[in-house]
Amino acid sequence: MGNNKKQMYTQCMLKRNLGNLNLIDVCWIPTERAIVGKVLKLKKDENEEWEDNWVVLRVYGTASEDKILKMEWDYRKWDWIEE
Repeated sequence: MGNNKKQMYTQCMLKRNLGNLNLIDVCWIPTERAIVGKVLKLKKDENEEWEDNWVVLRVYGTASEDKILKMEWDYRKWDWIEE
């Protein structure tokens, strides 16, 4: 009997304080780390540096990685030019 357990992710609202500036982001993180008040290090892209002190403010829905990848187009931001 193999381990077929899929990694689950939870959508969370995160906050990071930078002096007088508060950064807010909503992203999918591993469910086991999606705990309100938990302080995390984030890396949004493999080419970026780790960012300290992101705090989980809110926890929303949970989904498998496969489902999140299928939903990518639901939240993708597009650059556009008004003509």
